[in-house]
Amino acid sequence: MIRSLHFLFIAAAFSWILAGCGSAAHESEKTAATHENETHTESPAAEAADTHAGEAALQLISFSKHFQQAFSIRTEPVQQRPIHQIVRCLGEVKSAGTREAEVVAPFAAMLLPDAERGIVHPGQQVRRGEHLAVLAPSAAQGGWDQLVGDYQLAKAEYDRVTRLSDEGALAPKRVLEARLDLSVKEARLRAALGGMEIGNLDSTGRLFHLRAPSGGIVTDTHLRFGQHVEAGEHLFNIVDPSKVWLEAQVPASEAEKLDGIKDAYFTISGSKTIHRTEDYGGRLITVGGLLDPATRRVPVIFEIDNPDNRFKPGSFVQICLRRGAAHQALTVPQSALLDEDGIPVAIVQVGAEDFRKAILTIGAKDETHVEVLAGLSEGEPVVTNGAYKVMLAAAKTGGGDAHAGHGH
Repeated sequence: MIRSLHFLFIAAAFSWILAGCGSAAHESEKTAATHENETHTESPAAEAADTHAGEAALQLISFSKHFQQAFSIRTEPVQQRPIHQIVRCLGEVKSAGTREAEVVAPFAAMLLPDAERGIVHPGQQVRRGEHLAVLAPSAAQGGWDQLVGDYQLAKAEYDRVTRLSDEGALAPKRVLEARLDLSVKEARLRAALGGMEIGNLDSTGRLFHLRAPSGGIVTDTHLRFGQHVEAGEHLFNIVDPSKVWLEAQVPASEAEKLDGIKDAYFTISGSKTIHRTEDYGGRLITVGGLLDPATRRVPVIFEIDNPDNRFKPGSFVQICLRRGAAHQALTVPQSALLDEDGIPVAIVQVGAEDFRKAILTIGAKDETHVEVLAGLSEGEPVVTNGAYKVMLAAAKTGGGDAHAGHGH
């Protein structure tokens, strides 16, 4: 009996101990769970901070000084500078309209080379009054021989009576009569010559020397030596190359922006050299008021100096017309701009070997700089030479490898 009671007491004590241990274990588990919950409650903020830091790290492009030197990486600070609004368009260099002379056959004749000059060629430089060709009038040229003969007789008579009048042998009235007769005969012959100078006839009156009406370069040649040409037939042009016209063809969509155009800068197709009209004595000739129905463009014409025949008529050009006064703006050099799927971006240096990509909103452009409306702050150093190389380093490493651009 005593032994049974002793056994029951031991069993009860053991149960109590187990219950206490279970309760302690439960409290321990509860405390652990509470601690775990508290840790979990703090994790979103910490996780967000870690994510932000991670994204910032991913935006950095690491590019070692060794590669910066190898690829001649250069930067310039974002800065304020004056910039113009511009209108971009295509255009052409043309002969200045006031400096081009068309030479036509003044009358029907046989066209012959000049005995001294020979045959003129396109591109040949000529001086004003220089012989270019010879015209032998046709027999049917309004009684040519009769016209020349009448003029020569009238001229000889006028010279004679003038001399006698000077000696007092004739009355002044006779001189007036001779002068009137000469004027009539000269007018008839000049009409047959198409208004050309009678002095261009040779001594026989049978050959007419065609002279250059101005100095310049022979162009647009349609000479047919040894053949008959009709009165008014085009023979060639003579262009004075010292000045040319720069004709911009502005699209209809940009026509409303032509108010206040003052000057322009341009590049010749195939060349990267930028020329400014103001550097060549540029003068705005006209801003077309009407839209060409065929091309749907409005012409804008500048006249510029053409030293050493630098600008060849017929050359195509890219033109930027500058509007009004410049305005102060935050700018970067155009060489700093990159295009990423149609979005303008720039590469900013943020450390000795760290760079980042900046997405830009841009405004006006001039010949060298572009206005930055958003995406950069004044003073930030942007890569102006080798930006594409830095961008490639980001592309090859997914834009986030901190060792991009380092050799290992």
